[in-house]
Amino acid sequence: MFEVKLPKLRDDVEESLVVVWFVSEGDAVEKGDRLVEVQTEKEVSELDAEESGKVKEIVVNRGESAKVGEVLALIDTEGSPKPNPVKQKAAVKKAEAPDASTGTKPEVQKITKQVSPKEEGTGEEAPKMVRIAPGLRKLARDLDVDLAQVSGTGRNGNITGDDIRKAASPPAEVIAEKVEPEGMIPLSGIRGTIARRMVESLQQSAQLTETAWADVTKLVSKKEKLGDAVGWTALLAKAVAQALSAHPHMNGQIKDNKIELRNEINLGFAVDTELGLQVAVVQESEKVPAAELHAKLVELAGKARGGKLAKTESSGSTFTITSLGGYRVQFFTPIINPPEIAILGIGRIEDHLVLEKGKVRVRKRLPLSLTVDHRAVDGAPAAKFLDELISLLEKPKLFLEKNKE
Repeated sequence: MFEVKLPKLRDDVEESLVVVWFVSEGDAVEKGDRLVEVQTEKEVSELDAEESGKVKEIVVNRGESAKVGEVLALIDTEGSPKPNPVKQKAAVKKAEAPDASTGTKPEVQKITKQVSPKEEGTGEEAPKMVRIAPGLRKLARDLDVDLAQVSGTGRNGNITGDDIRKAASPPAEVIAEKVEPEGMIPLSGIRGTIARRMVESLQQSAQLTETAWADVTKLVSKKEKLGDAVGWTALLAKAVAQALSAHPHMNGQIKDNKIELRNEINLGFAVDTELGLQVAVVQESEKVPAAELHAKLVELAGKARGGKLAKTESSGSTFTITSLGGYRVQFFTPIINPPEIAILGIGRIEDHLVLEKGKVRVRKRLPLSLTVDHRAVDGAPAAKFLDELISLLEKPKLFLEKNKE
């Protein structure tokens, strides 16, 4: 009996949620066949069969979570069960391959209308039948998706797995409507994983938050000239990267009771998704020009919301930036993204009246909240970093001209 165990998909994740099984108990599978799709708080992965045989038991059902090393299913490898052609990748590929005689591709996923004799002349629309690869049909069935209502975005209008998953994910407002005030939402799956990591972050580190205002009047003017080419997050990230270069003790991680400082500045950016907060990462952010960084952040945010971040795009961050500037929030207490040393929270820019040479003037100010792990950084060094960052933001030429494109 072969045990299908949840592998360690990435160093910073110990738990995954089972999204969908591509097989059922009793199905025959061959080595390499798709078995199950699992999701961490950061990405979606598919697990293939490592042995041929028959699925004896599915231990962790769809919607349940498992930790690394736990058994997801059992495969009976004794004997030589006849492979189920429905489950073979070869069969699916063959069905999608071009016809040797005509050079055309069979319309495996074509939506056709079947009209029975009873329906002829009634004026009623006949039910639609969708021809689709068995694996995708099972995915739709497991996710309770009506294939006739799915618009294909694949080649030749074919329905893809992403189309089915998108159809299974109702908008946030629909989800909110289904939650009764007295109802209970299980703290499990992705939400549970995020909750556990945040609790561990607070329990296993000594977190200290320092706050300060930055006068960004000149930066606002610079942003207006740049227009949509560079977003606020990208501008602030360039200032953060330069400040980290001058204060390397803020850029790193704590692992195995050791402070590991890094030369490269891999900035993490908190992205709000329907499944919860996810962190997208731009490797070596200090080397990326502001406009390019902005485009990259837009791309990563889209991937994060679609659960499509690659491993390099969701791990290895050395410092994280999180923003609530789009809301009426000034200062807050950001929680460190373990195993990092620090995280910067950005609030909403607001008008501020100051007295200059006897005259009242309107300035723009930005609230900053810096949380550090006191085990690695004391209050004074953290304050010096924050002071450096504020100086850069108040004089944008100091970091924008240095990173001219």
